Amino acid sequence: MKYLTGSLVVLLLLTGCDWFDLRDPEEPSQRRSSFQEPFQPEFVLDNLRFAFSEANPENFRKCLGSDGDYQFIPSPEFQSSIPPLTREDEIVVFTNQMRDLLPQETMTVTFINAAFQPTQIDSVEWVADYRLFIPRSSTDYPSNIDGKMVLNLRKSPEGLWYIYRWRDFSVLNNFCWSQLKLRFMQ
Repeated sequence: MKYLTGSLVVLLLLTGCDWFDLRDPEEPSQRRSSFQEPFQPEFVLDNLRFAFSEANPENFRKCLGSDGDYQFIPSPEFQSSIPPLTREDEIVVFTNQMRDLLPQETMTVTFINAAFQPTQIDSVEWVADYRLFIPRSSTDYPSNIDGKMVLNLRKSPEGLWYIYRWRDFSVLNNFCWSQLKLRFMQ
């Protein structure tokens, strides 16, 4: 009986699987994140770029002030079309953008001619031209979103920086961030 049980175990081990075969890699169980605690204003901008490239709405949320301490001001020509956006509205827009991405593609945002201007001890203004690239499945808006942004950042009592005001400006009639937000607000 002992011999039979041992033989069955060996037989099962030999036929069950190949112990030395490599297995297929699995997708990570958690979303990739390059988020760093924003102890400097520059870290907020890095986190913003990474939130887009990693399609990470939670990290995008962390870049923005709370609902009572955040304001998006659209480009002047769209101010009558876009209601005031809260941080939660921004997350809806961001998440809807992600749904429009082509599979296995990522958004990228590039800041050009960027400059910080201190406004107070615990706040700065950051001005930059931007280009947001969205490899998307729909064709009702362009892949490249271009414009100028003015971000006002503030330091929290905990010493972490966040965006409390985001102003957008279209440049040369290009499709700008305001139009993108309008497109994805629903």
